[in-house]
Amino acid sequence: MNPETKQCVNCKQNFVIEPEDFAFYEKISAGWRMPAPTWCPDCRSRRRMQWTNYRHWYPRELDGKRVLSYFHPEAPVNVMSVKEWWSDSWSGLEYGREYDFSRPFFLQFIELYREVPRPHMINDLESTRCDYCNDVGTSKNCYLSTTIIESEEINYSTTVVASRELWDSFWVFKSELCYECIDCYSSRGVMWGQNVDSCLDSMLLFDCKNVSNCIACVGMRNAQYSIFNEPVGKQAYEEFLSTLIAGGYDAWLKLKERFEAFKLTRPHRYAQIHHSVNCTGDQIRGGKNCKQCFDVSQELEDLKFVTYAGLGIKDSYDCYNAGSIANTLYEGNLVGSDSSRLFFCNNVMKGCMNIYYSDNCVGSSNLFGCVGLKKNSYCILNRQYSKQEYEELVEKIKQHMNDMPYTDAKGRVYKYGEFFPPELSPFAYNETIANEHFPLSKDEAQEQGYKWRDQEKRSYQITLRANDLPQDIRELSDNITDEIIECEDASQSVCGCTTAFRILEKDLEFYRRFNIPLPRLCPNCRYKKRFLRRNPLKLWHRKCMNQGCTNEFETSYSPDRPEIVYCEKCYQQEVV
Repeated sequence: MNPETKQCVNCKQNFVIEPEDFAFYEKISAGWRMPAPTWCPDCRSRRRMQWTNYRHWYPRELDGKRVLSYFHPEAPVNVMSVKEWWSDSWSGLEYGREYDFSRPFFLQFIELYREVPRPHMINDLESTRCDYCNDVGTSKNCYLSTTIIESEEINYSTTVVASRELWDSFWVFKSELCYECIDCYSSRGVMWGQNVDSCLDSMLLFDCKNVSNCIACVGMRNAQYSIFNEPVGKQAYEEFLSTLIAGGYDAWLKLKERFEAFKLTRPHRYAQIHHSVNCTGDQIRGGKNCKQCFDVSQELEDLKFVTYAGLGIKDSYDCYNAGSIANTLYEGNLVGSDSSRLFFCNNVMKGCMNIYYSDNCVGSSNLFGCVGLKKNSYCILNRQYSKQEYEELVEKIKQHMNDMPYTDAKGRVYKYGEFFPPELSPFAYNETIANEHFPLSKDEAQEQGYKWRDQEKRSYQITLRANDLPQDIRELSDNITDEIIECEDASQSVCGCTTAFRILEKDLEFYRRFNIPLPRLCPNCRYKKRFLRRNPLKLWHRKCMNQGCTNEFETSYSPDRPEIVYCEKCYQQEVV
């Protein structure tokens, strides 16, 4: 089979479907031909992401309690508490209805979607004291964080697994007592670190492994008591640290500026791909045959266009946030976890199999167009059928989706093989992760047919300006926890800025313990800055920048960036 060039029906750009792609579509067909995609990989990713809101939360009253929900009060959905949703007090089968062959499938699905109850957050019942978090599993004592698995005391952080006592961090595994860390593995006591592995009691690290008591180091291995990559010894190191702490917030800022300049003088690895074979993308660990994948780790095999996936995902295409031990996933958001053969699904996890076009289902199999089912099988639009009835009706529905497709307001046509139309999502574009990875202005989003939600005005009574915070953390009094602090970027009203924030007692205790100056930004603005420090989910074909080297590669460093980018061979020779 030869490669085929197509024009994306959304962005009108050309994209190529490779022979390996056709082979995958054939493999998952199961008697009914799986059509090749009509949207390019980026547009498919953006389309899926518009059904995922992890970080924009709104107050609600549920079960007599004030909670935060990831659904806006005006969103056309039926929201119940997490505890009630997981209980046996209701059944999704109560909302079942017959399939209507006089109307497009997606219209019937969205009516069901809006009626069936859904939890106010994507959390399990094994987590405790994580009320103000979203997408949390088997964790405790977490606050204003999202995608937290088997962790404890995680605050203002995103994507954390098997870790404890973290503040303001992003994508951290098996680490503890860290602050402002990004892509951090098996480390302890690291402050302001990025791409660090097995590091200890250090700060301002980039691309370091097995270092301890180091400050402002880049590309270091097996080092101790070093500053700007120069060994200085224990005494000089401690004197430097003492002077830094005494200098307060401004001294930290100057050191960070110097560190950022220093980073640009050192070679950068073309991609963070570790212990992997035949992989392209970035932030890949333990992968085999993973193409154009980002942020995936451990026992991965035969993946393409997959982002945020971990532990045993195999034979899957086009997924965002795929859970552990799963295979044959296609076009899904928040899917997997002991599951297989999930197609065009959103939030379908925990022991599911052979499910199409469904949302928020667990422990189920053989579903088509279902919402909110738990431990059910052979259902269509939440109505129960026998095995034979189900299989016969599913084939008719697939044909009907082609004969009577859904057409959105921009004239885009959705037949069998397309993910859910973005215009049916309960979220506005700027509420979703799509706007983080593919940012648009309000006018641009609306021009493309996407909803937009204007930021609500805040009316906090500011009691302290960020500029008036003490320079030295040691000068703070305990009553700082009573203050409402204005966000330093409040006037810009960007990234969902809350305009003000508070310091909790546990925050203050952590900052004092490590002599960390108080933040000047609200949690949302801090998150945005962390997010922008990571490379985009995009690859460019480039040549190694080491003089005399002719190697070429795919990298997430765009050609117009200032970093010095090396191929793997040159990087290993220079750094290791």
